[in-house]
Amino acid sequence: MEAAILRVDEFTELHPPGVELAGPLFRLIDAQRHYLRHWLEWVDGASGYDDMRKMILDAIRYRAGGQRCTFIIVFQGEVAGSVGFVRIDRSHRKAELGYWLSRNLQGRGIVTRCCRRLIDYAFNELMLNRIIIRAPKQNFPSQGVPRRLGFCHEGTLRQDNQLRGSFYDIELYSLLRKDLALQ
Repeated sequence: MEAAILRVDEFTELHPPGVELAGPLFRLIDAQRHYLRHWLEWVDGASGYDDMRKMILDAIRYRAGGQRCTFIIVFQGEVAGSVGFVRIDRSHRKAELGYWLSRNLQGRGIVTRCCRRLIDYAFNELMLNRIIIRAPKQNFPSQGVPRRLGFCHEGTLRQDNQLRGSFYDIELYSLLRKDLALQ
């Protein structure tokens, strides 16, 4: 998969992962570790620069293999979070979209705009047919993203995920290529 910067708007760009972003990304995660680990299990594995560098190298490898497509959100020139396709199934032309954003930037529509740009990328460049978003039942801001983007709520996956020993429900949303024509 080609690794190009995707422009979202005048303030926001989506950068493909690169080792030069390991430091800024680690500092952001480390500063917000307590908040992020409430929703993201992988945060505990990012305990230092070397861990972040390895995660970025893995993201580059997965992108090259067509299994994932991660972007780093850069807002006003600063690393602000990540968005991307965490699972891509080429044979069925579908993917799962995931995201996280610095807590102090939430509520400004940044993730929604980034996801809208990636939806366009998925349907028009990756030629996918279906995108899903899996949002924890208690993470209301995360559920707002697919709702604003016109995704269909398919239902609740009861105790579908586990985080630090506790099971929790997942709300499943989907968007089909044909849905965009109806919007």
